[in-house]
Amino acid sequence: TMSGAAEPAVRWALDDDARTAASADQAHILAQAWGSDPEIGVFGGTLCAVPFVRTTTDGLVMHGSLAYCNGGGLREGSPRPGVCLVHTAVGPQDLYLRWRAHALATRGYVVLIADL
Repeated sequence: TMSGAAEPAVRWALDDDARTAASADQAHILAQAWGSDPEIGVFGGTLCAVPFVRTTTDGLVMHGSLAYCNGGGLREGSPRPGVCLVHTAVGPQDLYLRWRAHALATRGYVVLIADL
C-alpha cells in the first residue's frame, strides 16, 4: 500500500492473491514513485477508481477497472476523452498501470484498464 501526503484519495481494490508487480522490490519502488509523482501531487481533485463489468448481448462478461478524476479544474458532466490500457504479464492489478491511469485521469481522461 502507499503512504504519504500524495497518496491517491481512492484505493484500488486488490485481490488478496493478485500480483501488483514483478517482485516485492519493484512494487515498493512503484508505490514510492506513484506517491511522489509531481504531476499528480499538484492536482487538487479526487481520483475515482471503480470496477467495470459489462455483459454483451451474447453473454460474454468483460471485466476491468475505470479511473477518472473529479475536481481540480475538471468540469463534472463534461465530455472527456477515453483511453484503454492493457496489462502486461503482471496482470490488471499492476501498480504501474494504475499509476499511469491515475496520471491520465488527472489530465481529464477516463481510463479503462482492461482485464484480458
